[in-house]
Amino acid sequence: MKNRIRPSYYSSLIILIILILSITACTKTEYLQTFDDVFDISGILDLNHTLDSAKSVDALSDLFKDVQVDVPALLDSMTTDQILSCFELNNRMSDSEIDMLLKNDPETLTDVLDRFGALPFPLIDSTIDYTDLKSSKLGKYLLSQKEDLTIYYYPNDCYSAVLEMQNYMYLCVIQPLKKLRELSLISQDGNSKGGNKEEKCYKFVIMNHHHEMCEQYKKYKDHMHKIKHKGGSGSSH
Repeated sequence: MKNRIRPSYYSSLIILIILILSITACTKTEYLQTFDDVFDISGILDLNHTLDSAKSVDALSDLFKDVQVDVPALLDSMTTDQILSCFELNNRMSDSEIDMLLKNDPETLTDVLDRFGALPFPLIDSTIDYTDLKSSKLGKYLLSQKEDLTIYYYPNDCYSAVLEMQNYMYLCVIQPLKKLRELSLISQDGNSKGGNKEEKCYKFVIMNHHHEMCEQYKKYKDHMHKIKHKGGSGSSH
């Protein structure tokens, strides 16, 4: 006579399957996010390569051919060096700030991200429209996202996340501005305020690199203010 499988066996099996599926679902939505999980800067790096290979600002003419974007007058009036000086000064963290970010202090997080996101003085109260830039052929060279930034973006400490932003600002904003300044000095228009069309457009693109990352990190700051971490400011641990 064959052994019969008791109904309780099926019930236990079903419960086990449900538990496995639940754990799998949580793993998919609650895994720790890194910068590379969320952001795609491959287009920016391609653009950086084009810039690094150029021997003059005029060499970038093919890149901006047939591109119709309205560069704001205030941005147009600023030299590349003025913009670079502002971002270089802002893209720093003191030892005390690093220490407080490691402790997830919300006030320090706000102070540092506000400084990283600060614009040169003439642009502080201005709103720059990047719509035409994003819809142009240059759109493929802008920052893009693979997925939404959540509370699982470097959850252990704020410093790890802010360090990624600092590295991004150096690689995708400050370094290109340095190269653009170098090319501007080589060109005939190097001493003029706005430079030629290529320089104006490239400054506009770099400003977008800065703007888009700052907007995403505002969301990160909001997430971090809503949750508590062990050892962090306001933590009960």
